[in-house]
Amino acid sequence: MAKIGKIVLPTTTTTISGQSVSYANTTQLEQILNKIATQLDMLSAGKIAAHYTAASAPPTSVGKAITTNPTGKVEGISWGVGDFIPEITPSVVTVNAHNYLLIGWYCTKAGNTGTSTPPTFTPAYVITAPF
Repeated sequence: MAKIGKIVLPTTTTTISGQSVSYANTTQLEQILNKIATQLDMLSAGKIAAHYTAASAPPTSVGKAITTNPTGKVEGISWGVGDFIPEITPSVVTVNAHNYLLIGWYCTKAGNTGTSTPPTFTPAYVITAPF
């Protein structure tokens, strides 16, 4: 699911009784509102597809001014401390004989992807069985 962004409706101009009249194209508005309703429905149902930042890994620094960006979004995204990237396919990880579910990554150091100041992410786990 894509982020909708700024809404700009195309206008149509016609002449009525000798006057030029412009009005918004309501078909385009209906399409945009349907996208919003679909994403809200999916979010309220807890669907991972509704999270446009979901990824299989967080952005990582691979060298000077180079950052991988597995979210598939354009380079140059600013990430702030506390921002969260959900894991698109959560999986169980075993550490010291205990099972944890990897649910995503939290930003712990703000930065911008594709720059010399990339963000830092820490994995977020939940316990799948009591100790």
